[in-house]
Amino acid sequence: MGIWEWLRESIDADVAAVFQTLETDDPQDLASTAITVRQQGELALSGGNIHLTPQRRLKLVHAVQQPLGRPVWRRLNVLRPTGASAATFDGEVQIHRASTASVALHARWEEDVDALNEPGPRAGRTSWLS
Repeated sequence: MGIWEWLRESIDADVAAVFQTLETDDPQDLASTAITVRQQGELALSGGNIHLTPQRRLKLVHAVQQPLGRPVWRRLNVLRPTGASAATFDGEVQIHRASTASVALHARWEEDVDALNEPGPRAGRTSWLS
């Protein structure tokens, strides 16, 4: 969580700088900093800070023997509650019913494993099939 600490230190430094230059007749500086701090915190907690939660590329494959139409994503959302370590995909895809009997999601990703009984982190592989 070193990056989280750096982010907090940066915000603390910004707040301290505002207090050093704050004029008693202009409360806008303080209000603006408070909004920035709140927005940065919300962004970090919702997974929107790439330094804390790096993005992952999503590759979609349409694998049928004789496609008669292309699938079209109508909606695709990723839902992850604050503090959760797992996400849920929710969406709608328009398919050609005659050539597509079902839709399956297969996910594969790599993430570092940092076990306390090992000398350092190593790359691991996780997969899941639905």
